[in-house]
Amino acid sequence: MFNRSFSAAVAANSPLPDMKQQTAVEWYYEQTIVQGKTNYAELLEQALTMEKEQIKDVWMDGMEGILHEIAAEKYYNETYGKDSTTTTD
Repeated sequence: MFNRSFSAAVAANSPLPDMKQQTAVEWYYEQTIVQGKTNYAELLEQALTMEKEQIKDVWMDGMEGILHEIAAEKYYNETYGKDSTTTTD
């Protein structure tokens, strides 16, 4: 997540404040600018792998909610024998 403390650190060219979880871009910045590492290709590959995992984690978190909703709908239909989206006029 890009936040003010990150942009302030960039502007001041200073180390990032302690964060519980860094984005891949923040990690790459930490490794290259703050720590001065120069193995850019290797670090970029690691950052891309981190980004992929972060995207997958967020997607899975979102799917969990959807799957619970589908399961709840199925439970309702099986328990009460009707579709909750069907209305009677």
